[in-house]
Amino acid sequence: MPTVPAAVHRYCVLGLALSLSALGACQMADAQRGDFVQFDRKVLDDNLPGAYGLAIADLDADGLPDVLALSNTPGELRWYAAPDWQATRISTGTEALIDVAPFDITGNGLQDLVLASEFSLRDPDAGGLVSWLENPGSVPGEQQLRDDDAHWQRHTIDRIPASHRLRWADVSGRGHPVLINLPIIDAEASAPDYAGGVRLTAYNIPPDPRRRWGSVVVDDNLEMAHGLLVYDWNGDGREQLLTASYSGVDLFSFASGGRFVEHRNLLSATETQRPAAGISDLGVGYSNREDRRFIATIEPWHGNNVVVYRPGSDGGEPWQREVIDEGLSSGHAIVVADLNNDGYDEIIAGGRGAPYRLNIYRYDPESRSWNTQLLDDSVAVSGLAIADLTGNGYQDIVAAGMATADVVLYRNSGR
Repeated sequence: MPTVPAAVHRYCVLGLALSLSALGACQMADAQRGDFVQFDRKVLDDNLPGAYGLAIADLDADGLPDVLALSNTPGELRWYAAPDWQATRISTGTEALIDVAPFDITGNGLQDLVLASEFSLRDPDAGGLVSWLENPGSVPGEQQLRDDDAHWQRHTIDRIPASHRLRWADVSGRGHPVLINLPIIDAEASAPDYAGGVRLTAYNIPPDPRRRWGSVVVDDNLEMAHGLLVYDWNGDGREQLLTASYSGVDLFSFASGGRFVEHRNLLSATETQRPAAGISDLGVGYSNREDRRFIATIEPWHGNNVVVYRPGSDGGEPWQREVIDEGLSSGHAIVVADLNNDGYDEIIAGGRGAPYRLNIYRYDPESRSWNTQLLDDSVAVSGLAIADLTGNGYQDIVAAGMATADVVLYRNSGR
């Protein structure tokens, strides 16, 4: 684990009110309950106004996963390279960034970046640029990548108004992922109802990715589609798409049931008044056994509830709904991971509104209930990412704070 400089190092126990260090570069957040693991809080950036999205990728091919963070306003993409987390600005040539999806598009062993930008919810007819940035490195670990003026050449893929979520999905199971683009609203949609189906779109990488990319509209029925998860739901070695929208959680399977795309609504959202309706984001996890799969959600759109859905008594539908927290403010991101490697997945969720809360929800098999633990009350969570960034076999957490203009890494000690 990287050494934290003593001058910027402080410890705190959750639940105690300690004053913030003026340096604010690194803190210790102890999320311990019983034998649960501890997290070391390290600020990667305290000056990224409008911080929104996150991704994990090894940009310099040195074998260490790095952190990518973007801001929507004014619009900036930054790379924090492991192990020292030095920040490098990546020039994108565009504005209002909303999502980034790393992948080696050219096949040269270096991660390129697909970017959704020129985002606007108030003017959905404009913008919606989807493009990719070509990694300028020619040798793995090349120093030029760490220079702010390194030239990442941008190539246009498509324009779909309000493009919002980008993911790579191996829908065939053959190791050749396709790019998935989920806009948040339809081009004709307007507040407060935001009615109209979005164009959920898939792209294959063409033989020459610097030329035109072909696309296929997978679906055009979802409204206010805010969440997109790539997951092998069917256990068939192929990845499916799970979406969170006004309609609830929907499953899209490719080349299934004799159809090009099989679309199934897994669970419906509770009826509330738009725009505070539907499901905002989702994650999938397990409690000790394969047959104890659950879906975790934030409800409604930008809502305050963390909800867990479990299969019915016979192991199938209908799903049983349990609200485990009603205290988020503008809930915006949720991920699921086994943080202490005990076979029970935890839920990590946060909101971007005050009072700020980044929580861990742990399932207690004895009481069959979820316990809430505060990890941080000083980051306005707009984005979350999970990965083992230190190589110790435990999943670390990264949060992007929109109102707090920061990017924070919570290093999982494993003890």
